[in-house]
Amino acid sequence: MMIPSFNIPISLFFLSFVFFLILSSTKVSSDSLLYVCPNTTTYNPNSTYQTNLKTLLSVLSSNSTTTTNGFSNFIAGLNPPDIAYGLFLCRGDVSTAACQACVSTATKVVQKRPNSKVATIWYEKCILRYSNRSIFCYADQTIALSLVNMQNVTEFNRFVEVLGSVMDDIVTRASSSSSDSR
Repeated sequence: MMIPSFNIPISLFFLSFVFFLILSSTKVSSDSLLYVCPNTTTYNPNSTYQTNLKTLLSVLSSNSTTTTNGFSNFIAGLNPPDIAYGLFLCRGDVSTAACQACVSTATKVVQKRPNSKVATIWYEKCILRYSNRSIFCYADQTIALSLVNMQNVTEFNRFVEVLGSVMDDIVTRASSSSSDSR
């Protein structure tokens, strides 16, 4: 049996990851799937960066209640190295309320962690990321997370066909000029 191959650019890896999360279990959990905090660059308590980070996380949490596309980014601060860049992305099938709850939890959790200027936290329904360097337009290729779906595929050929169709649709949407092509 010949399995078709899919040529997916690295930039679409993140979209593939989100799609994979959609296929995974829908169990609600407050535990993060992955938390990456390299702790290579830290900030001092009561510093300008900490103030900017708190502002950033507050704005992202607030934006999660009003966004219709499950995504928001923000920059807090004016002068390097104290600028905080951040974003969140919720799964496409997640309601606004579930998105807000996930982002709210993520912003609280990252503030309790060590004083790192760089962090990424993944939950089943959202991802939150911040840094002291611009993270916009740059794919983070240092983090890899594999989730295993323990369910069996009963119709393998049909699964591959549907997966190929969905991936083609994702590629088309990602490459379209419209930012909200749901």
